[in-house]
Amino acid sequence: MNEDLHSLSRELAEVGRLVDDDDVTSVVDRMVRRAVRTIPGCEHATVTVEVSPGKLETVYGGEITALAHTADEPRPWPGPILDAVRYREPRRIEDAETEQRWPGFPERMRQAGFRSCLALPLPAYRRPSVGCTLFSPRPNQFTEHVMDLVMLFALHAGTTFDNAALYNDSRQLVDHLHSALATRDLIGQAKGLLMRHYSCDPDAAFDMLRRVSQHRNVKIRHLAAELVEAHRQGRLEPLLHTWFEEHPDFAAAT
Repeated sequence: MNEDLHSLSRELAEVGRLVDDDDVTSVVDRMVRRAVRTIPGCEHATVTVEVSPGKLETVYGGEITALAHTADEPRPWPGPILDAVRYREPRRIEDAETEQRWPGFPERMRQAGFRSCLALPLPAYRRPSVGCTLFSPRPNQFTEHVMDLVMLFALHAGTTFDNAALYNDSRQLVDHLHSALATRDLIGQAKGLLMRHYSCDPDAAFDMLRRVSQHRNVKIRHLAAELVEAHRQGRLEPLLHTWFEEHPDFAAAT
């Protein structure tokens, strides 16, 4: 676990420096996905923002709708997510089968296939209030033996939203998060094309995109769009040859 801890720490340390880049949510996305892979038993995570008093919106992990707050809710439903954001205190459910504090929330968890969760306020000094909630399909998962890892994640993640003072208000932050998240699938498709063509893993595929981005001084999302479009038009092979196989540094790496 030490190597995972060091890897997570290095990745999180980049967040504060990159928050003013328009790909900030790609960084948040990688950060949370790394936490899900690293924290034992965690199989899903959400990030929820207080967009206005009494209004929550889940800006990451909302694909599981039973666990996602939306801005058009008349009021947030009771649960550990709401409490963690509202009171800035951690809340934990050991087992959704026996939990009785928040009527309705354990049923939401069971519907989504989860038994335990840990809701954490991200320790940011500026508004908006932000919470991250980790979910596991097993009961009694988030015990003291994983808390060091969890707290490392929460402390570093808080810096992301502290630096969101670059935006005028929380609505701008949420709009920015949604806009950047919209590129995630496109980058994922591009990585998939590289993984299939070069028989590499996801990290290596992203590194290939990153190196081409630096070499051509083009944003990664634009490269991803170009790759996907080339695949649709049946000209992927020539494009890959130009990007990776003609350049000596890239050819050696691939």
